Amino acid sequence: MLNFVIKFINISSIIFLLNILLFAILVNIFSVDYALLSTLIIIFILNFFFICYSFDIKKYRLYFLLGLIILSLNFRFIEYNLFIQLIKTFEKPTLTWFITIFLSFGLKIFVYKFYFNLNFFKTESKKKKIYIFSPDLKNGGAERNVHLLSELLDPIKFEIKTILWSKLNRNKIHKKKFFIKKKNLKSSFFKILFLIIKNKPDYIFSSLNHMNIFLTILKVLSGVNSKLIIRESNYLSYKLIDELNRNKIKIFLRRFLTFITYNICEIIICPSREIMKDLNNNFFINEKKLRFIPNLFKKKKISKLKSKIPFSNYIIGVGRLEAQKDYDFMIKAFNKSLEYKNNKLLIVGNGSKRDYLLNLIKKLSLEKQIQIIDFNKNIQKFLSKSNGLLLTSNYEGMPNIILEATSLGVKCLITNFPGSSFFKKYKNIKITKKNLKDYSNQIIKLNSKRIIPKLFHKDFIEKKSQQNFLNCFK
Repeated sequence: MLNFVIKFINISSIIFLLNILLFAILVNIFSVDYALLSTLIIIFILNFFFICYSFDIKKYRLYFLLGLIILSLNFRFIEYNLFIQLIKTFEKPTLTWFITIFLSFGLKIFVYKFYFNLNFFKTESKKKKIYIFSPDLKNGGAERNVHLLSELLDPIKFEIKTILWSKLNRNKIHKKKFFIKKKNLKSSFFKILFLIIKNKPDYIFSSLNHMNIFLTILKVLSGVNSKLIIRESNYLSYKLIDELNRNKIKIFLRRFLTFITYNICEIIICPSREIMKDLNNNFFINEKKLRFIPNLFKKKKISKLKSKIPFSNYIIGVGRLEAQKDYDFMIKAFNKSLEYKNNKLLIVGNGSKRDYLLNLIKKLSLEKQIQIIDFNKNIQKFLSKSNGLLLTSNYEGMPNIILEATSLGVKCLITNFPGSSFFKKYKNIKITKKNLKDYSNQIIKLNSKRIIPKLFHKDFIEKKSQQNFLNCFK
């Protein structure tokens, strides 16, 4: 009932404003009677098309439309007669019309609710609609989970559509795609709102904080009965500080919006227990809505590498060249390790700090020991040839690069960022405190020996995580 009322209010508010505006204009041009009749006719037509668009009835559509016409005509008749009676009390026509429309509104809710819920018009669909939203299909962790989820869901059971803002890497997903031809979320507000109202998906899924907030607001405004299943991809308390450049007002607003919207969602998937605690303790998200489900993972085949690897014997760092990844620390720790072991470091990634990092490498005279190259889709080849993976992030959700490396048995050296505790059980991964001395001492110990943990096979290769994801859509 509540979802219907919200949707009906959204439609009626538009009609209501048009009603008042149109009558106010016409009454200054024509007589009251002519203005009233003209308004009723025009609003009858607009109301008819608005409802047809918002409440998509497919079964016995012709009968539904005929019934809708009869109902609309009856309401126009009631409004006309009510206006004639009220104008005797309220002398001003516009005020009288306002009161008339306001009084008829409550009756419409109950009548239309009863009419739209008639089993006669309901079509039982075997497939449930799942709409997966993502800005694009870049190589980030959140985008990769969107891609894997769309491939994981059974097209026999679900009607799956991926909604994207960018066509970048669009061929990754072979199922239905819908492109929003807008620059950003703000400019696509009404397009997404009407898309949700028109199609009424059973499930809405997204995996980025700002998009999670955006879609929750639209879902509430639309009045549809969709279940919101969202994924928080990062340790949000730290991420907001980075993303919003420590702006206290913006951080407060985002925290407030997160608190309001996340508590409306049905399920919030957290890739680490630390993220669960962060949302529960710092954003006051209902613990019952939080589910710990590690990332989706699919082992890729190692294909031939087109580009040459600049080093023959190296350790590797992979990820966006941004403050979160703290490559400054990685480079300085690596430099310190060179005092005891000759080594090479290959950094693979793109980002805003590229020039800064190149200058740091030059300043430390490490041009022959460290190289930065653009991200490569065939990252498994780079990993398979390396002597170890370095990760020095300030915070993470569940870094996919660690899963990729572990599936190949590559040794990983990571700092104790929030979320790192999950990896303690894997023998190929070493977690150290974030200080130069400890980390550089561990870099020296990295070698080409491969260790594939049995527990990793159980957690990811046997598809335990996949099943947990699928359970959210029951």
